[in-house]
Amino acid sequence: MIGPRTIPSPAWDQPLVREVAGLSLRFVLDISRISRGDGDIIGPLLMTAILDANQAIIHRDPELNRLYGDARTALPDDLRRPISINALSKSLRLPFETVRRRIVGWAEAGVCVRAAAGVYVPQAVVTSPAYLAVQAARVARLRAMHADLVGVGFIRPSPAGGLAQAGVRAADRALGQYMLRTCDQLIRLAANPVNGFVFLGLCVARSGGALWGPRRPAPVAAVAGELGMPDETVRRRLLALRELGLAAHRPRGWLPAAEARAWPQLGGVLAYNEADLRRLFARLDDLGAPGAICA
Repeated sequence: MIGPRTIPSPAWDQPLVREVAGLSLRFVLDISRISRGDGDIIGPLLMTAILDANQAIIHRDPELNRLYGDARTALPDDLRRPISINALSKSLRLPFETVRRRIVGWAEAGVCVRAAAGVYVPQAVVTSPAYLAVQAARVARLRAMHADLVGVGFIRPSPAGGLAQAGVRAADRALGQYMLRTCDQLIRLAANPVNGFVFLGLCVARSGGALWGPRRPAPVAAVAGELGMPDETVRRRLLALRELGLAAHRPRGWLPAAEARAWPQLGGVLAYNEADLRRLFARLDDLGAPGAICA
């Protein structure tokens, strides 16, 4: 998990701040939807956390990152570092038993391997056609996000190489770390990752991704539709968000961040996100530099 960072809150009256916030909301929800398919929100987050820990050796070595960077190659099993169920539970603030049951099911299905030191996802899984299809879709959405951010003037176009030349697996690995950092911020904001994603879904359902502008409440069904979640689950999560000052109920639906006490936290989350977006695309530029092994 990431530690606290001192990043000033963005100025809400700046159009670029609002543009980037809206693009980020939709981007995070799209990546979640691509990753989970017909499954729930927790599965992809848990899988991403396992894979991130398994590939710790790559994060410390730029050459290994490039070597195992394209869709045809993946880190061998003997170099994958297992992670314990307890560590996963703590990092995502999920109940231990919830994580354990998911891991047991995945192990029985061959999606992961349980070892004495913990759990890892084997090379055979991350080189399977099904996994590669999801990986390619995630990176395609990442490239579209890059174009959007260049279009609004938030980042500069990549230098020669850049994201266009970064290996698909290396780009997806960087994206996974961005999603984990985003999840960490959502946990800090809303107490757990599911609450956080419901908050994002409410923002998008309410006004296409903005936290400001005309106050148009979103019904539970609209939020559930954005997230692909059951109405009753979303309703319970919205009630929890109301207790945190992050949502308010109105006769025609729900509004995000109605209480002033929530705004400083939200400002910090969005400022953090801006910094992490710059970090993500700077890293991708480095991965696509001349000499990188590309897909």
